[in-house]
Amino acid sequence: MATTFLENHECAQEILTVIENANKELTIITPYIDLGDRMVGSFRIAKSNDVPIKLITRWKNKLSAKDEKQLAFFRDLGAEIMFVVRLHSKLFLNENSGVLSSMNMLDGSSHHSEEIGIFTNNGELLSSYKSYALRLEKIAMPSDCLLYT
Repeated sequence: MATTFLENHECAQEILTVIENANKELTIITPYIDLGDRMVGSFRIAKSNDVPIKLITRWKNKLSAKDEKQLAFFRDLGAEIMFVVRLHSKLFLNENSGVLSSMNMLDGSSHHSEEIGIFTNNGELLSSYKSYALRLEKIAMPSDCLLYT
């Protein structure tokens, strides 16, 4: 069982690994989304493995065209999309591992920002990560509360 401190590009790499290694479940908690090609590919790998994907993201009163495009990608994957008011957490989980990170799911974050994170496959810490995700799910609004154009 490992718990590892991550810096900068290590955060992005471990997040991609969590996504690609998902076999039974994948939960993504991030307030902001602007996927680069590499992350799009990782999500497509998860989908090709028939992994159910949950996306918990920040509620916005009005979505930009870019936000709509990002959410459309997740809808096309069949992801369950939920919104939480004032969300600022970043957590990336599959059934066996997770990354808690300062990194937003923005393409530029992995290249231009100073980021830190904690990777774990330790059962106790992973259980805490999953409990937090479940608490967010309970207070989240489903994606059907938005009117899509």
